[in-house]
Amino acid sequence: MIGGYNDGPRFDALLRVPGGQASLDALGERAAAVLDRADDGDLYEGAGDYGALGLVVELVDAGLWKPAPERVVGWQGRFDRADAGTPDERGFWDSYAARVRRGFELVLRA
Repeated sequence: MIGGYNDGPRFDALLRVPGGQASLDALGERAAAVLDRADDGDLYEGAGDYGALGLVVELVDAGLWKPAPERVVGWQGRFDRADAGTPDERGFWDSYAARVRRGFELVLRA
């Protein structure tokens, strides 16, 4: 996870019903659209948008949806620009950035 924990029950059978993939694809695309337009000026503005990466990681990890690698690389570029544009409170943001970068790695390696 990027910024918290998820210890709730997971019922894969509820996600793998006929017609369910269309809903999962739509959910993945909604999260991807948020990342496509995430603020790349600084992390103060963009952090909420980059939270959508957590959903993408979970979908990819479960084998339910995966974005194109070039799309993920684009998100990384946006994130890197936002990170570079955030000079203050680096102790906090460095920790945050490390977790987000790990999320990108997980998605690309899957």
